[in-house]
Amino acid sequence: MSMKYLFFGLMIAIFLGCNSSDQTNRVSPEMISKGEELFTKSNCPNCHKPDDDFVGPALKDAALRWTDKKSLYAFVRNPDSVMAVNSYAQSLQQKYGGLMMVGSPNLSNKDIDAILAYCNQ
Repeated sequence: MSMKYLFFGLMIAIFLGCNSSDQTNRVSPEMISKGEELFTKSNCPNCHKPDDDFVGPALKDAALRWTDKKSLYAFVRNPDSVMAVNSYAQSLQQKYGGLMMVGSPNLSNKDIDAILAYCNQ
């Protein structure tokens, strides 16, 4: 009978140890370093700070404020196109006095993720 409980406990430990959400939430130091470099090169600091609102919103936890990452990626690349259809984007423009972010069409999804990882550290 005790072997049955031992086996059951072992299976639970294996299941919990293999939880994929832990794996997907890890950010490497290389990704953070790349994000810092991209943040600076993409002129993000002219309007954004990682932790504080500035000319634009703080970028820490920015992905959590969007309903989906696809819209966030699209907004970073071409704010005008998203502004026309996304109420959150419209609220940002209102909050920041009608200012519109300059798009960064050259940034890939991985680049944007790296910038956000840097800002979230």
